[in-house]
Amino acid sequence: MACLAHGAQEEQEPRKLEEDKELNIPLLTSACESGKLPACFELAGAYKRGKSVSQDFLKTVELLEKACNGNLATACNNLGVMYASGDGIEKNTAKAAELYQISCNLKNALACSNLAIVYARGEGVKKDTNKAFEIAKNACDNISATACAGFGYMYASGNQVNQDYAKAAVFLTKACDAEVSKACGQLGRLYDMGLGVKKDYATGLKFHEKSCNSGLAQECFDLGIRYTNGTFVKQDKFKAAQFYQKACEGGNAEGCLNLGVAFYEGDGVEKNTQNSAKYLKKACDLKNQKGCENYYKLKNAGI
Repeated sequence: MACLAHGAQEEQEPRKLEEDKELNIPLLTSACESGKLPACFELAGAYKRGKSVSQDFLKTVELLEKACNGNLATACNNLGVMYASGDGIEKNTAKAAELYQISCNLKNALACSNLAIVYARGEGVKKDTNKAFEIAKNACDNISATACAGFGYMYASGNQVNQDYAKAAVFLTKACDAEVSKACGQLGRLYDMGLGVKKDYATGLKFHEKSCNSGLAQECFDLGIRYTNGTFVKQDKFKAAQFYQKACEGGNAEGCLNLGVAFYEGDGVEKNTQNSAKYLKKACDLKNQKGCENYYKLKNAGI
């Protein structure tokens, strides 16, 4: 997704990531002319980027309009992004807002996000932060859990909207309940700091553990650090090692490093230099410099 000047998000056409692959323009044109709207959308992307065809913004707009008029939500959103940024056409923020509204009504989460942003900032519409929140809540409730997470991150960071931790907590809770692991970790941080919710380390810990157990290796590593240092929890080196192991198994290099050091020192686990070398090597394989340095020290010592 490309972030443009005003922060709007644009849908990618299916082959955008295959930049080295030539497109069959005649085939796409024929498919579009026969009413296959996804082909019109992909063809619009080709004309916009000048991929396999001469760049032509007017043709891009024409194709996106055709697809949008056929209720292809992604086309309406992308056309809105073009009007919002003045990308190849005359800038028209009111037209952009109108297109976001159409796409959002068709249950496109990105368009709802863009629409919420323009109401929050008053771009092309009268500024209305309450309406922005309503749009976001409706998208969260009726479109997808990832939409909930996105709005949660947006309100927590203050990116594109006024920072509001209480609103962030509403969206992140819904996303976490729907098993969006990153949202659980972010929600845990709100409880740790008492931002938008009552400070509660136990509740924060519950959300961090849920995020870790769902496979987010960085959260597992952070929990290891928490138990190592006794931050917000009772210090427990055994639990710390367990979380470092989960982090390492998830591909987190620092988790492997810390577990390797724990085995070397017997810190929370039984001292075992073979296991230490094993995890330090894994850290090294994951491009962790300290892991490499420590692994080769052991190796040179004959371990």
